[in-house]
Amino acid sequence: MINNIFVYGVIGKGIKGLSNKLDPIFVDIVNEISSLSWKALVTVLVIAGILWLFGNEFGAKKVARNGIYGFLLIQVAAMLL
Repeated sequence: MINNIFVYGVIGKGIKGLSNKLDPIFVDIVNEISSLSWKALVTVLVIAGILWLFGNEFGAKKVARNGIYGFLLIQVAAMLL
């Protein structure tokens, strides 16, 4: 009886309360990152274009691909919240 009260009463509310307090903060952080991600995508594509102009086609392809994957991953994370 005492163990059940301790586990479900005190610790359960503490962890759930912490989760309820941190959830809005996490959502705000992800929303801000997703609103800035298009600027990061444009920057990465500009860097890839500069690499391509100087003849590093492999590096340009790799940078552009990683930038697009990162942008899509951030957007999916924002949609799931």
